[in-house]
Amino acid sequence: MKNIRKFVDNQKGFTLVEIVVALLIIFILVIAFVPMYEYIAQAMNSNKYKQVATGLANSVIEEMRALPYIVKDTDTGQVVTDPDVPQLGIQGGNPPGSIPATQTREVDGKTYTIKTRVYWVAKDDNPAAYKKVKVTVQCPSAFKGDVTVSSDFFTLASQEGEAEVFESGHVLVHIRDNDGNDWSSPEIQIKLASGSMEETGYTEYGQVLFGIIPAGTYTVSAQLPSDLVTRPDITLNSGWIEQSDITVTNLTTTDVYFDIEYPAEFSLTLNDATTGDTIKGHGVLGLNWNDISISSDSFDEDSFSGDKLSCGDLWPGGVYSISLYDVLDSSTYKAYYPYNMADSTAESKPQLNGSAWDGTLCDPGTVTELTLALQSALKVHLIADAAAIETDTDEEGDLTWIWLDESGNENNAFQVSGTNLSDFYNSGSPAIEFAGAETLQIDYPVCHDNFTILLKVKPSVEHEIDDQLDYGYGGVYNQHYLLWPNHGGDLNAGEGISLGTNGISNYEHGSDYMPATAVYSGPIPADEFSVIGTRYESLQPSVYFNGYWVTTGGYSARSHVYSPTDIGGGPYGYYYGSLAELLIYDYPLSDDNISLISDYMADE
Repeated sequence: MKNIRKFVDNQKGFTLVEIVVALLIIFILVIAFVPMYEYIAQAMNSNKYKQVATGLANSVIEEMRALPYIVKDTDTGQVVTDPDVPQLGIQGGNPPGSIPATQTREVDGKTYTIKTRVYWVAKDDNPAAYKKVKVTVQCPSAFKGDVTVSSDFFTLASQEGEAEVFESGHVLVHIRDNDGNDWSSPEIQIKLASGSMEETGYTEYGQVLFGIIPAGTYTVSAQLPSDLVTRPDITLNSGWIEQSDITVTNLTTTDVYFDIEYPAEFSLTLNDATTGDTIKGHGVLGLNWNDISISSDSFDEDSFSGDKLSCGDLWPGGVYSISLYDVLDSSTYKAYYPYNMADSTAESKPQLNGSAWDGTLCDPGTVTELTLALQSALKVHLIADAAAIETDTDEEGDLTWIWLDESGNENNAFQVSGTNLSDFYNSGSPAIEFAGAETLQIDYPVCHDNFTILLKVKPSVEHEIDDQLDYGYGGVYNQHYLLWPNHGGDLNAGEGISLGTNGISNYEHGSDYMPATAVYSGPIPADEFSVIGTRYESLQPSVYFNGYWVTTGGYSARSHVYSPTDIGGGPYGYYYGSLAELLIYDYPLSDDNISLISDYMADE
């Protein structure tokens, strides 16, 4: 008994640590081998899918081998195109036949897509000597989830015995890239139509032959893939490129060419030609290709990516030309002269890597980065602010006031009469007060015939509303000229604006000539600021109130009309009220830009 007890006491089991270590080793081995087993299982499934795909392809090919090579209509002498008639070809296709171009089959819960293509094959002088059959089976991938794997199967077929003779012709469609090479991949669907007849083909290596078709006139269409573009001079109809009036004659082959390519793009950075500052805002971008206008698109701040305006989906070949108009910078509200690259010199063309751009884009799929300097049409910008007022001493030693121009052109205004230029009205926004005796003169090259003036004002008295005429001198009586119309002599005229709480009148001044040529009669608030303006376009004035057009006058009776230089009035009347801001553009701004600038001025 003692020996037995001793034997039992000497037996040792596994400790807890040993058990945990053993389990950990087993777990590591399992982790190491499970992926291998999973890969083996996926490989087996993949082989299974491919075997099924091969079987399906062979089945379709055997079906096609049992079909008649070609069926001739005894009445017309042409190839039968009825898809219900058994024949080696594609339903609705060319070669015509009874096999669906695309079909699906379900095997073991998996869907297989079968695409069948039949092509004509040339031999010697016969472009339709043989038929080539291509069967593509797309099967699910065991390794990539929903991604499909394609397998291609080919065979050739020829007619037994003597070939049928047809009074017919052929159309050979070529799909080329930008360099003129045949488009290899992907395949492009092509349609050939005449009246109620329509046949479909699919390119192989960029070509497809519509063989043995009756003589006549056809329309040929190519379906453009969504990620490709075609030449801008080619008609695009709902995603199809079209060429019409294609003539087919018997025993000849008519060649039809389509060009497709991956798109190119350019980005355009706009800069102010004087200051170098980046321009970002509103405008219209026009684009010509090989002297053909292809687009004219409006843009705004949201159209920019950073500071760049992009234009994409462009054909990478040919020569492009850019035009811009109604460009308005949103931060400075500088408007810019229209720009047309076709009319510009080498120095003013868009720049590519520091050199004048020749209008050609870089390679397909790339971005051509351009910069373009535009000339500002803003000649004068006066804003009532203490920092914008300086003093100077004239030749007699008297103190004079200077209103500094903010346009960057240094076209400052100098006080020539009155004493209170330094007085500001500070309720709502700063403004200079005019009490019927103050005049400032702007030192700038005046505009003529085409210009725009915008002012932020608050008149305090009424003025006389004259009839709108193109003759007479009504402007010499009872007016309050915020902008005095300079004398234009016998042939020309100076433009000015008389303003009161009861309306706005545009006047022209010359020898025996001072009529109100554009008149708005309506209330102008005396207790809040308004934005008024005039625009001359080809000698015809229009008046604007708070960004809206209110009236247009007739064309001036004078040869030229010049913009004003004097603020506050002249011999036939002075302005009473406040002026907070004045802008003069050497260009007739669009209604949209006048509205945008007026909103900006009103919000200040």
